[in-house]
Amino acid sequence: MGGREEWATALAPPGVEMEGLDALAERFPSVRDPRACRVAVEAVKPSSGEAAPPTPTPAASLTPEEIRERILKLEPKYRE
Repeated sequence: MGGREEWATALAPPGVEMEGLDALAERFPSVRDPRACRVAVEAVKPSSGEAAPPTPTPAASLTPEEIRERILKLEPKYRE
């Protein structure tokens, strides 16, 4: 029966030190701070004197021949 104790000791998960985890948590921003304040984020609206940024125009459709030409102009490592 003494073998069971050794077996249980050998298969037991390793102990984890809990000391010093607070200092480690301070180094990582992904760890949440329950005392942190929420920050409101709003989109910036252009003033009346500033022009609104232009809206992007849709890309022109390329013909199969234009696509082939552009692929042939690429360096060989980018063709695949």
